[in-house]
Amino acid sequence: MDSAGDDTTQYRVLVVDDDEEVAATISLYLEDDTNLETVIETSAADALDRLDDEDIHCVISDYRMPRATGIDLLEDIREDYPALPFLLFTARGSELVASKAISAGATDYLPKGSPEKYDLLANRTRNAIEQAEARAELERAKARFDALVKNTEYTVITIDEASRIEYVNDAVEELLGYAPEDLDGEHLDTIIPDHPAADHETAVENSLEAGEKHVDWNGTEFSAVHADGTELTVEIAFDEYETGSAGHLFTGVMRRADD
Repeated sequence: MDSAGDDTTQYRVLVVDDDEEVAATISLYLEDDTNLETVIETSAADALDRLDDEDIHCVISDYRMPRATGIDLLEDIREDYPALPFLLFTARGSELVASKAISAGATDYLPKGSPEKYDLLANRTRNAIEQAEARAELERAKARFDALVKNTEYTVITIDEASRIEYVNDAVEELLGYAPEDLDGEHLDTIIPDHPAADHETAVENSLEAGEKHVDWNGTEFSAVHADGTELTVEIAFDEYETGSAGHLFTGVMRRADD
């Protein structure tokens, strides 16, 4: 199944309910959102066939249906589509059903009821799809990054605002003799003791307040310490980016200065 793209993309939601009238009502509320379109199936078996044939971005299912429950459907879906958003929307629910649904990998669980419940369902459906799309894009970006850094001869290193090492690729072992896991969480001065850490961290703090880019280490040479204690000169080109959860990070490419 292909993932959706930009804001103009219509996300397709599969509504599974043996009561066609209820399914139609769900569809009506969802399609008030111009980015959502719906398809309806009245059995778990037909829903699985639909998933095989079409690009579906979210499934909304009733719980109690002939021959298979919504949780049975969820378990089957999770075998082939582990990341597909799945919302259980049922009038015959309970805390036990909710617990089983979440344990089986449901994205969300909502009881049926007043019209407000349908509005809530539409909102949670859109949120579930957008979060799944964001996770998928992050995974794609990470895969591209991993492929890049694993196939480069240069050492790639990421540090946080406090100059703690967040990531370093395998090439660091060839350059400095450390296994990547040995440097995870260590301060940058473990390998570059004379780097301007205090100045760097002060610049970070000041620039966060001013909203300006603050570190320019492009092509800067430093004395680095090999794991065996010997020193060598390395050249580092750092760039800065901001993440939602980790704040400002700095990723650099490091090589021997005489390469």
